[in-house]
Amino acid sequence: MRAILQPILAEALARLSERPDSEAVNNLALKLAEHHDTAKASGTLAEFKSACQDHPIAKIILEDPYVRRAFDKPRGYAGDAVMLDFIYKPGQVNASPLGTAIHAATTALPNAQSIIWRRDYLARKIALAMERKPTARVFSVASGHMREIEVLAATTELRNVEIWALDQDATSIEECLRSYSDFNIVPFNKSVSFLLRMQIQEKFD
Repeated sequence: MRAILQPILAEALARLSERPDSEAVNNLALKLAEHHDTAKASGTLAEFKSACQDHPIAKIILEDPYVRRAFDKPRGYAGDAVMLDFIYKPGQVNASPLGTAIHAATTALPNAQSIIWRRDYLARKIALAMERKPTARVFSVASGHMREIEVLAATTELRNVEIWALDQDATSIEECLRSYSDFNIVPFNKSVSFLLRMQIQEKFD
């Protein structure tokens, strides 16, 4: 496995050092994904991870704060609300020039764009519910920062929606309440398991 990965990682390192762009990052991701699945199926996943993390390219990729957060998991899991904000709220990042270039590439890849699509889709669905009813009701599970409300607020002056926001991360709930104080948000700082135990009688849109 290590012998197979070395030329892939070496080529990616050369390309990123010369001209870091989304094509180079995406090409590396696609090739590693293929071999990751092979390694998992053959029981050599530990060797796969070791080969990647031992290669000099690992330190370079981790200069991107978006990738670094996914790797470090400061809140115990990847894909937390702060990490998603790198995609939702692109801007200047505290990184080396190379890390900044890689960051621009990783946050523009298809997986990141799918997150943007999801945000906009949810905003449209909430807006439609608000148009249909005097007071729409939304239950957001693993709500995060609820950046769909930001899109919603930019497209309508209506505020006729009650939103139940459930998230295990108290800081995410706090950010949501602080950012969208003009919306009626009912916070639940609970895990998803709490949802399974709840006897919910209310109906939501």
